[in-house]
This record gives sequence, C-alpha cells and structure tokens, in this order.
Amino acid sequence: MKIKKDVLLSFIEKFRMTGHSSVEEAIFKFTEDRLSVIVSDPSKLICSKGILKPSAFVDYEAIGNIGLNELHRIVTILKRFKDIIVLNVEGNLLTISEANKKVSIELVSETFIEEVEYKDLQSFKETFIIEATEINDILGDASLKTGMTLKITTQKGVIIFTNNGKYKFERTLEMENCIGETVVKVGVPFSEAVNKLTGTLEMSIATDYPIKLVETSDDQEIIIVVAPMVGGDD
Repeated sequence: MKIKKDVLLSFIEKFRMTGHSSVEEAIFKFTEDRLSVIVSDPSKLICSKGILKPSAFVDYEAIGNIGLNELHRIVTILKRFKDIIVLNVEGNLLTISEANKKVSIELVSETFIEEVEYKDLQSFKETFIIEATEINDILGDASLKTGMTLKITTQKGVIIFTNNGKYKFERTLEMENCIGETVVKVGVPFSEAVNKLTGTLEMSIATDYPIKLVETSDDQEIIIVVAPMVGGDD
C-alpha cells in the first residue's frame, strides 16, 4: 500500500487534534471503500471522525483493522520521510518505508483500545459555511485559557464571536443564512479540536448543544463534534 507522506500525516494530525485534547491511540479500519478512524479526546468532550478514501492513496489495500498507540511518535516518524511511503502489515508489525529507509512499529491489540461510537446528531438549528483559517484567526484573537469561553451568537444574517475574561474582543461575520437567536459557548477543547483544520468547514450549531464541524475534500472527510460549555460567565 502506498500513499504520499504529507497526505497521511495531515489526515492523522487533523483527527488527532492538539494540546490536552490530542489523542494517542486509535483503531485504523481499512475497508474496501475507505480508511476510517473514530476517536474521543481524553476528557470525552470531543468526538473526531476521519475518513480517507482509496483515491487518496497511490495504491490502496483493504487490510482490515490495525491498532496503534503513541500517535505523537508516529507523527514524528512520518515527518522524517520525504514523499511516497509504503505501508505494509505483517504479523504484529506495521512497516513504513521508502527507498533506503524503513521503520517498523508494533501494533496494539484492538482489545486494549477503547472503540468510540460516532453518533450523528440531528437537532441543529443553524448550519453555515466558514473557512478554518477564519475560525482559527478568531480563536487567536480570543486567546482562550482554561476556564474561558468563546460565545457564538447568531442574529439574522450575522454571527458574532465574543470571549469572556479581562480583555474582551468581538468579531462579527455576515452570514446570509443565519436565522438568529442561537447562543452556544465553547472553551479550550474547541480550539484544540479545530487547530489543524485547513479547509472550508460546514459548521452546525444550536443553543447549548454540541458544535459539529465538517471538512470535506475529494479524498477525505473530517468530522469533529465538540461539547458546549453550559453556564459560567459571559
């Protein structure tokens, strides 16, 4: 099985997330029509689902399920490769190789990795399109720390982002399809969940309800659902 190193690396970094929300173990499911991974962050506030289609690979093979841990080490290893890598599973080893370089990684039994169920939530009030760069720029302005919140408020035709704390900022974006009267607050886990996203996002929200973000391209899909912060200071 062959794939460009940067494609696999980006995929793992996106579903793995960052900071205290980063995930260290996962079951990679190679079926006939996709590679899929579903994980939850350590605090159980985020569910992240990644799908990589066979078209993302130079050469794809449905090898079944493999369990991996210490994903931060695997990310570091992938960064040491240059372009197209070969993935091969034999026994309890995953081998990553190119030209004159090879790394073998011990697999982990699925019984030692918690299998996460993705629940497709339906009770969203608003769905709109926003760039990941815009979201991350807003989060950069908000400078969220532990215990702080980013409040997302919709009015007819606009969406407003505000933070709490000593230094307050406000960002207003025009969104034609916003209905209004939706308020949801998120904290640092939201920032850590979206930090590695790079594309156009479909963002779905409802008052005091989880936020769903979907990044889709021709070859992959990343779905992230983040629990809201309820109560606290505005």
